[in-house]
Amino acid sequence: MTSFTVPTRDTVSPANQGLFDALKGQLGFVPNLYATFALSQNALGT
Repeated sequence: MTSFTVPTRDTVSPANQGLFDALKGQLGFVPNLYATFALSQNALGT
């Protein structure tokens, strides 16, 4: 099984950083699946 690193706010694009902030404000944290979507420039926003 391949393992991967879940990105943090500091390692994603500025647009995704804003989405991280919104998620953290609404949920109190950023779920790992959403954080992984942030590796793509537009997957998290859609």
